[in-house]
Amino acid sequence: GELAQHTRENDLDKDEKLTKAEKYTNEALSQIPTAAKPQPSIKDEQWDTYKKYASARAHYDLGLIALARKKPDVEITEFKSAVELSTPPDPVWEARLANAYNDAGKPEDALAAANKVLATENLNPAIKNFAQNQKTRAETALKSKSK
Repeated sequence: GELAQHTRENDLDKDEKLTKAEKYTNEALSQIPTAAKPQPSIKDEQWDTYKKYASARAHYDLGLIALARKKPDVEITEFKSAVELSTPPDPVWEARLANAYNDAGKPEDALAAANKVLATENLNPAIKNFAQNQKTRAETALKSKSK
């Protein structure tokens, strides 16, 4: 995820960085389900919750990689998986999902995702601003469609 977030559009090694990030993330995803507890004192329920979060985070990272590669359909799949696996859903991840829907030309879905984020109590102002921008972007696209 860190590699994807810090890879810029004009980096000469962009593809190499993103390929490495994707490889690491997919390796993590394959190992999470069978990962052994680091300490026996951790309850099974806690460990299962952690593994579920780790899987969600890996899907979020794959979404960031897809974003850097400008593959909105893959973004949607990965961000949606991240949101569905996290309890409660992370508003940042939901806002990224709204952005992915907008990038894919799916303003109805983007609007629904943005509204869900904006309904979150005590939302960080930066997340609120990003979600509001996605909502406005979706509403503008819907108005253009209806003309």
